[in-house]
Amino acid sequence: MVPTDRTATTRRATLPYGRTPMSEAEFSDAWAAADAIQPSELRDRISAMLMLARGAGASAADLRYVAGTDIVTLADAGTWVECRRPGFERRVPVSVRFAEDLQRMARQARRETLIGERGQPLPLPAADPDHLAEQLHAQVCLGRPDALITIERLRRAWWVEQLGGALPVREFLCVTGEESWGIVRELSDFCPAPMMDAPQLARLMGGAAALELVDLETWGLD
Repeated sequence: MVPTDRTATTRRATLPYGRTPMSEAEFSDAWAAADAIQPSELRDRISAMLMLARGAGASAADLRYVAGTDIVTLADAGTWVECRRPGFERRVPVSVRFAEDLQRMARQARRETLIGERGQPLPLPAADPDHLAEQLHAQVCLGRPDALITIERLRRAWWVEQLGGALPVREFLCVTGEESWGIVRELSDFCPAPMMDAPQLARLMGGAAALELVDLETWGLD
């Protein structure tokens, strides 16, 4: 049963703010704030955090393992990130709008991680990706006190994009690295309403026979 707009709206309203996907307006504010952060090394790390979380669904734990050499370009398939967190290894395509900037950072970092040394605290006022997000949050709140910038909200925005597409379930699980379907239930209400009508949905799910293809030439209608 497809939920009604009223049901979905009610569930969205009751979901804690910290578990809602970040809106495009919020992300634009975060991106602008990151661009103004100094020193440049800290700015680059925060920008990499934004691009990997929002553009590839990387979690804070994933980010600790992404090196410059893990950003790869595949023929006819764009830019991908190799997530090497033990137990959650996977390859994920990067949103095209971040590809060029991420490739540039990867070339600079080479074998070094984009966020910081693996298992080592950053030589900056941040010890891990979550602390980078906290610094960005403080910067954004200077102009938008109600903002909430977290890696989880960034990756949830990426999840909504994927849930709204036509990605098969097996591939969906492979690229997200998520083991719980609870997040799918929470975020499905943020996806655009289904565009297909009942007959289309029934055919897709095996509840109705496929449409018979008509040979127009046989009927003299070509």
